[in-house]
Amino acid sequence: GAQAPPPGSLSVGDVTFLVSRNDNGTPEMSITIPVQNTGDVTFTAIEFRVDVSYDPIARDTVDAGTGYVEETFEQFGPGSSVGLEETFDLDDSAVDGTEPDDRYDVELSYRRVEYRATG
Repeated sequence: GAQAPPPGSLSVGDVTFLVSRNDNGTPEMSITIPVQNTGDVTFTAIEFRVDVSYDPIARDTVDAGTGYVEETFEQFGPGSSVGLEETFDLDDSAVDGTEPDDRYDVELSYRRVEYRATG
């Protein structure tokens, strides 16, 4: 696999997420990452690293956890779109999951990408 897609081949849309507490009381984030194949390769795997930060009003921003969003495809060809969805635990020493979603921020980076020439 590669570290990143070929330039201009993958477009990432507006990420949406929801922070809550699971049944064990652990804070978790459910995230959707919309991606579109805007190039001429066919993707077979896409994996993002998601670094989550939380901005308490009176203190410095804290790291709230890291998650991984991975999807494998039969074929994710040119012009295709999909929403990658994942739920992962956050750091319960930093947040408790009841904070407003708009105080959270996510930063995406590619972790692994696999693709082949189309055709």
